[in-house]
Amino acid sequence: MAKRYDVIVVGAGPAGLMAAKTAAEDGLKVLLIERKKDLTEINRLCGQFTNVSMINTGGKLKYGYTKPIRLEVSTYGTRIHFEEFGISLDYEGPWRPYLNYIYFSPSGNPVYREKGRFFGFFTEKESLLGGLLKLGEKAGVEIMPETVAVSAENIQEGVKVRVRCKSGEESLEARRVIAADGTRSAIVESVGLNEGRQQLTKRRISLVGYVVEGVETEYRLNSWVAFTIPSLNPHTSFIMSMLSDDRNEISAYAVGERSAEENLRAFMKVSSFSSWFRRVQLVRKVAVGGAATWTPIMEPVAGNVLAIGDAACLIEVTNPGAIACGYMGAKATMKEMQGENGYSDYIAWWQKSFDTNDPDYLKGAGRGFAINAVCTDEEVDYLYRLVGGQIGVPGVLVAENLEQVKNERLELYQKLEKAGLGRDLSGMKLDLAKVLEEKGGQGSPE
Repeated sequence: MAKRYDVIVVGAGPAGLMAAKTAAEDGLKVLLIERKKDLTEINRLCGQFTNVSMINTGGKLKYGYTKPIRLEVSTYGTRIHFEEFGISLDYEGPWRPYLNYIYFSPSGNPVYREKGRFFGFFTEKESLLGGLLKLGEKAGVEIMPETVAVSAENIQEGVKVRVRCKSGEESLEARRVIAADGTRSAIVESVGLNEGRQQLTKRRISLVGYVVEGVETEYRLNSWVAFTIPSLNPHTSFIMSMLSDDRNEISAYAVGERSAEENLRAFMKVSSFSSWFRRVQLVRKVAVGGAATWTPIMEPVAGNVLAIGDAACLIEVTNPGAIACGYMGAKATMKEMQGENGYSDYIAWWQKSFDTNDPDYLKGAGRGFAINAVCTDEEVDYLYRLVGGQIGVPGVLVAENLEQVKNERLELYQKLEKAGLGRDLSGMKLDLAKVLEEKGGQGSPE
């Protein structure tokens, strides 16, 4: 006979750990399934950034989870407060404030999206997961590591979950299932929640990051740095972010046949920035390869299965958003088991709490990356010089200065106008899906 639980949570990232902990604290019998042996190990690309108040690519939306987050640092320790729910989590790892968000053109012209203002902070994800794991274990969560959840099936008594572990395959049963197994969720696929989702591109998408020591620039500290170089990457920007111990993570994105690592190596040799990296030591390489990018699941419920966090989203919900999803998902599940409308509450909360669920998000993101997609390197240099004295997202600033572009560079203006770049998102023709299909303005590797 299959083992039976009140709730099975699939995936032990921040969403799954928070869901399992919360459900167990509410008195439920909880099983947490995770494919990794070490639940806190991070072996993929992750910015490990918590957003406090950063303006997003649409010029109006906060990236990821839109509700207030507060960091408290005192002689008694560090706490992260989720003011929407009135809950707090102790955090025992390193943290570092982000004070600047800077975009650089190929020749090194800067545009500040944030300057000298606390807009977010780095937290070490392994420490964050470790804290949640301790709380879950204390609450009585049963953990099944090194186990892959293959599928879920709604049955009369709840849900049957098929898993694969070292000893073979077996079936487990629960009254409810919370799917927190990430962007390529097998549970979401098996219960049909991917039906109707739009895949933004059918081209191969890959990301790679180098964790390095020895970056030689003041921007390695307290800054999130993006590099707009269409000849190498016409789809998104190269990124340099902070880690602990004066380390940085440098990452690249690739669409199509060219590899992200080839892009990253080429970027580190660009003359404007090569001196930053001349003495770096590679600590380790992290990557995400071949992942599809889908539109979000606006109603992430199928029978007795609730999909939370990255399993239901476009791109990512970020670490604080994942924790919020875990908390709300567990509370919604508890309500359902008590005969209340918990899932409808979760859906309403989910739809309004993440900017990637906003109908205008794809257009806003398209405006953010339109410069990469349609401009040459030289044109990016010109545009960044033009708006460099202003604070904001480059795509938005350029949209606000199109008349000057028209007067000085008519051909470039016509190119941007054709893409629909403007203050009003309703006219934006180049949304994120179309950006991913662009070949670039000049010298694209493809």
